[in-house]
Amino acid sequence: MKRHSEINIVNCLFLASLVLAVGLASPLRAHAGSVALATEPLANSTTSTVKPNVMFILDDSGSMNSDYMPDWVTDSFPSSDPKYSGYSYDDLSELRRNSGFNGVAYDPAIVYAKPVLYNADGTLNTTTYPDRGSPWTSVKNDAFNSSSSSTNLTTSFPDIEWCTDTNYNNCVRNDNLILPGTVDGVSYTRRHSKSSTGTGYVATGSPDAPSNVARTFGPFFYTIVPGEYCDSPNLKNCQVTETATFKYPATLRWCNSSALTTCQALNSSTFKYPRYPTTFFQPGTPGSPGVPRCRLRKPRRRQLRQTARW
Repeated sequence: MKRHSEINIVNCLFLASLVLAVGLASPLRAHAGSVALATEPLANSTTSTVKPNVMFILDDSGSMNSDYMPDWVTDSFPSSDPKYSGYSYDDLSELRRNSGFNGVAYDPAIVYAKPVLYNADGTLNTTTYPDRGSPWTSVKNDAFNSSSSSTNLTTSFPDIEWCTDTNYNNCVRNDNLILPGTVDGVSYTRRHSKSSTGTGYVATGSPDAPSNVARTFGPFFYTIVPGEYCDSPNLKNCQVTETATFKYPATLRWCNSSALTTCQALNSSTFKYPRYPTTFFQPGTPGSPGVPRCRLRKPRRRQLRQTARW
């Protein structure tokens, strides 16, 4: 027993010396150096020195002027898409002017604060940025740029119509995303840029049985009403009915083929086929009316209010 104890003591001394040797051979833990914070804004300072590990970056590249996000908003439809072959997403107001597709498009869920400008003495400048209201006849295209050009929204708000031929005499505009397509037996496939003013007709209703209705035109926006709900933010496993498990609304998904069956939330070089309400509409069975899973709704065009809500 005594010999066994002596051996244990020797072993312990050996292990202790080994641990000490390893500790001495290991590098010392690196500690962050002290940081001297600036006492005034760096842009105004004449004495503060910016340390080498501090960067103040402003992005003034051309993309900062873009009115779309992300980049794929201006991509072309996949060439295998028979309905939109030759068009880009940018060609469709229903997508370009839709916050569910274009991240910087007008979002009706947001009340936007009007831009303000202050004079050097701190007073509010109401000359450069006058408080404009209805009838919105001179609205700056870039509200935060005092030298920006302006648009008369009552007469020059851009829109798209679809016509039967290049004479552009028989034309209809979208309510739901139905066109280009056939409405009441007439094919509307020629795209034509137009101002959203006056009166005319819009294609509305279910995609398998649309009809034309009269409408007074004016400034507008589109929004997507979700009709699929998924069990995860990746939007891969979805169903029509919203439940406690399937609680993530899917307004837009990206699929790996024009069949629009295997889809996800993220766009990629493989998942490049957009799936939104009218693209996966399922018509009713014979004897039953067509029932869309969800609709791409375009609210009735009405005069803009000062709060930027319609």
